[in-house]
Amino acid sequence: MVVKFTVLGTPTAKGRPRMTRQGHTYTPQKTVMYENLVRLEYQRQCGSFQFDRDALLDVRMIAYYPIPKSVSQKKRQMMKEMKTMSEIRRVPIEVSGVPDGVELQANCAVSRYRARHCSVIGIKGTPRVYPCRIMASFTNTTMSISVPHTAFSVTVRLDEVMAVLKEASDYHHDLEANKENVEEPSAQER
Repeated sequence: MVVKFTVLGTPTAKGRPRMTRQGHTYTPQKTVMYENLVRLEYQRQCGSFQFDRDALLDVRMIAYYPIPKSVSQKKRQMMKEMKTMSEIRRVPIEVSGVPDGVELQANCAVSRYRARHCSVIGIKGTPRVYPCRIMASFTNTTMSISVPHTAFSVTVRLDEVMAVLKEASDYHHDLEANKENVEEPSAQER
């Protein structure tokens, strides 16, 4: 059974539990409000449906974040150009050569770089946005990105892509947690 629902608005990370001076723990208000929003949207869109307690679930989420205010105008424009995403479509085996090929027409930023002894030492110029084609196959466990205007293509293994994305996510959440841990100095410390 497939259950889908949408929560509009900016996704919010779950905050860490806080402690009062008396030693009681509580959940931050922002987290409580977002959890309630998700619960209410699920109830509104899916009714009273609930999975069995021992059911194994495959949960997939797609989150869209706004462009941060700290981004420069130049980068903001490039991000807006890249934001438009076409629909992912299934490619017949006759065309892709694999039974489970999918593709997405997207925009990608292409940068030229300088290298010395197989290490990147700098970016040349400004990244340019080109239309590109992203293809993936679960059977082949690969993802390829081709940029026709530059005669450029790269193929990577899906497990490596997922490992890098997971590490980036973990790193981001660690940085966010560290920001929350920074407290203002007390009057005595000033």
